Amino acid sequence: MLRFWETAAPDVGGASFNLVNHPPVFAAGLKHLPLSERIGLYSARPGAVLPSGFQVMLAGIEADTAVQWLPSGTSVWRRDVFRAFRFDEWFAGYSYLEDLDFSYQVGRTCRLVVVANARQFHYPSSRGRLAGYRFGLREVANRLHFVRKHEELSAAKCYLGLTVRALLSLVMAVRERNRDYVRRTAGNVVGMAKSLI
Repeated sequence: MLRFWETAAPDVGGASFNLVNHPPVFAAGLKHLPLSERIGLYSARPGAVLPSGFQVMLAGIEADTAVQWLPSGTSVWRRDVFRAFRFDEWFAGYSYLEDLDFSYQVGRTCRLVVVANARQFHYPSSRGRLAGYRFGLREVANRLHFVRKHEELSAAKCYLGLTVRALLSLVMAVRERNRDYVRRTAGNVVGMAKSLI
């Protein structure tokens, strides 16, 4: 990462380490269907932010890659970025998607890069996330907040993406015999219903 910044162009505002141990993604085949890209729910381009407001994960990058968002816990920023941008206080507390919101805004004014040779491993804590129902609510509220802030994104596509996400949680509940996924789905459904009132 230090070597990258020694020669980085002035228009690079932020750079992220390259996650090399991302766990397998459930139902990854669905993401790669042409229909998923056409309706704005997935892209083959790493680090893309989709019309639905969902982001493509950053992992296993083979060459330095320009992206539209960066994860906050593994990124290095130019000092000037923090003179011009602040994290949205909406995301205070358990701050799911705060990194997407912040870096997407920064990325509209300068380049963001994942540095392929700056490898990092991430080992998530078993206690790091809210319990199922509360996380399901937060997942919907924060995603919709992000989409509504940016008029180029689509609330309708966001609702479609959230519905697919809720259905995948139900499948995971059965597959893994884990009731927390059922609670997450319930939180998603209640969150979407509340957002429409």
